Amino acid sequence: MFKSFLRKFVRNEDGVAMTEYLLLLGGLALAAAIFIGFFGDTLEEQLVASCNAIFGAGTCAAAG
Repeated sequence: MFKSFLRKFVRNEDGVAMTEYLLLLGGLALAAAIFIGFFGDTLEEQLVASCNAIFGAGTCAAAG
């Protein structure tokens, strides 16, 4: 019984494709976290400046 399950598991490539997608998604999430960690303050300043330009000075405040 275990041997037949193991054979089916090895032949079935759906799990491999899902694993590849999960690794890709994890890599993208890690890259996004690193990017935000390095450039988060600059991004926040730019977003607040854009918000103030659209809605008026002093409308949008930085979160920190």
